[in-house]
Amino acid sequence: MVYIKEKYQNPKIYISENGLPMSRKDNSSLSERLKDSDRISYIAKHLYSQSGVNIRGYFYWSLFEWGMGLFESFGLHYDNLKRIPKQSAEWFQRFLQRNDC
Repeated sequence: MVYIKEKYQNPKIYISENGLPMSRKDNSSLSERLKDSDRISYIAKHLYSQSGVNIRGYFYWSLFEWGMGLFESFGLHYDNLKRIPKQSAEWFQRFLQRNDC
């Protein structure tokens, strides 16, 4: 992002399909399934390392879990039908509020 900022006079940038796959915790309790501190670290490092870059949009991929047949977890919410927020969803909401997005 910083390279694009410097090379192309800091254009408006929209980041899409950024996310972190994690191993599913299907045999864990619900409270354990909602813990995803590695995902929070990943998103925070990605967003805070873009010093001075003209980022106008950030779309996390995917906001919700996919079907139960997949082996990895991507979403900020657990269970598509119930949409239970993981720790990362709560962190992301606070991030947006602090940064007046």
